Amino acid sequence: MPLTQARRLSARHGRSRQRQLHQALGDERFFALARGWVQDNLHTQQSRASFTAYVNAKTGHDFTALIDEWLDSPTTPAETGPLPG
Repeated sequence: MPLTQARRLSARHGRSRQRQLHQALGDERFFALARGWVQDNLHTQQSRASFTAYVNAKTGHDFTALIDEWLDSPTTPAETGPLPG
């Protein structure tokens, strides 16, 4: 597979998992989480573990498996809906 094709495939998979998190949280919570992550970590180096801990702490839900799948899986995930309640 050519490198540009691999990058497009990887980007699509990343967007799909990001979309799952967005669907689970809804617009307001998702974009607040994204803005908060950037603001709280500006000019710092962060790890997967720190991102996962941040997401889980700010949302009150354990998204570890989704984030791990997002970053490790070569396949596109299934669609999800909003979190209950």
